[in-house]
Amino acid sequence: MNGATSRLAVVGAVIAATLLGACADDGRNAGGVAAGTEAADSSSLPTTAPAPAPEETAEAPDAVSAGGADCLVGTWRADNEFLLSMIRKLGDVREVTGEVTLTFGADGSMVTRYDGWTISAVVEGMSSTLQRNGTDEGVFRVEGQNISIADRKVGSTLTMKAAGGSMSLPATPIEQPSAALTCAGDTATVTTPDGTLRLTRR
Repeated sequence: MNGATSRLAVVGAVIAATLLGACADDGRNAGGVAAGTEAADSSSLPTTAPAPAPEETAEAPDAVSAGGADCLVGTWRADNEFLLSMIRKLGDVREVTGEVTLTFGADGSMVTRYDGWTISAVVEGMSSTLQRNGTDEGVFRVEGQNISIADRKVGSTLTMKAAGGSMSLPATPIEQPSAALTCAGDTATVTTPDGTLRLTRR
């Protein structure tokens, strides 16, 4: 592997984890999880804050105005423009194409599907692509106006192509301990320290 390809491999491993601000707190998943392996169970899903005592609990707010789980249930398309703006911080990324959809179930399940999701970049003058395909499974929890997300099984695959060759990279699970959530009708936003991801209902 030449120097340019090696550098792209490192960048690729990082940018593959940017969706929804993926992280590896306390060293968990720091090395990524290989496709088809378990990442986390629902008991490890991080919480945002303890629930108030029953006597202090106000009447539940409307799910749509509060960005609640009821509004979020369904299938959503992720905004590639947000992902592109995040990834550009890491190098000369030209475009992000393909599709990422997230399906949130009423039971707290989450399915992330990558359909030809491709990052095109130039590293040291060499045109390269990183493509993710497949399906990951996880869980989510909405508390008030915050959402927590953790993948349990990574089934997607990553392929990097550069200099006439290709190589596989480990697909990294999403793990977002807490992000601000809004949801109204056919539009939702998830705000992380990196910015705001816009989701459009399919």
